[in-house]
Amino acid sequence: MNSVTPIWPAVFLGMYLFLELLDWGLSLAAPFVARNQEENKAVLSLLKPGIDLNEAWLIFGLSLVASAVPAASGQTMNDSVMAMLSVAVVGGALRLLAAYFKNVFAGTQIMKGMCLYAILSLFVIGLSGTSMVTGGNLMSGAGLVISLWLILAFFQLAALYGAVKIVNPLGERCRAAFLVSSILQLVFFLGMAFLLKGDIAEGPLSGFFWIGLAASAVLSIAAFALARMRNTKVALIALYVSTFFSVSLYAAGLSSKLQGASAPEPMVM
Repeated sequence: MNSVTPIWPAVFLGMYLFLELLDWGLSLAAPFVARNQEENKAVLSLLKPGIDLNEAWLIFGLSLVASAVPAASGQTMNDSVMAMLSVAVVGGALRLLAAYFKNVFAGTQIMKGMCLYAILSLFVIGLSGTSMVTGGNLMSGAGLVISLWLILAFFQLAALYGAVKIVNPLGERCRAAFLVSSILQLVFFLGMAFLLKGDIAEGPLSGFFWIGLAASAVLSIAAFALARMRNTKVALIALYVSTFFSVSLYAAGLSSKLQGASAPEPMVM
């Protein structure tokens, strides 16, 4: 297999996570920032599911992961692929319905249900994605940490996006939610980086690991400081770039895993 080939599954999965994180995050944030049905509708109006066909990137990426190399086609890998694909496709369908039928989905209980589904789905994506990178079981301590980071990262981006797009008082509650979740997100991001360090920092992408870690942490802190000063538009730009570097760390870990799996076995004489 060409040594460049394992990069593409990681690129496609990274694109899905980066492009879809806002829609996942809005589902998470709505019950925490909205206080009535009209405010729920305001949050749902920010959803743009299906327009950018993000699930297509996920399908491309997971298909390549499953077939990239023989070592990546074991039962654990197949279980991870199917679990991630299932929850993502169902989540995309729910958000598509919510975007076009706001009056139905804006009810408090339905929004709480969507939030719960998003939390459970991101746990599945985090656990499955971690097993792809580490080669471990679906249930792992590293997977739990990364799942919590995914939830917080998606939540904080959606909250800050809401602070930019929605007028007060809902917009101010979104900004406050971002400030709280931003601190927690940074803690879990550093935990994620520490747990993935052995799978990335000691491989061919070690330089990228340290650059991505530093850039993401610095930009995350900058976004927090800018949001505190109510400069939410610039903070949102900084957070998007920070999130790009954060997601890229995972993509680098998956790429390293697939490259290692595709390397030929040494001959024993």
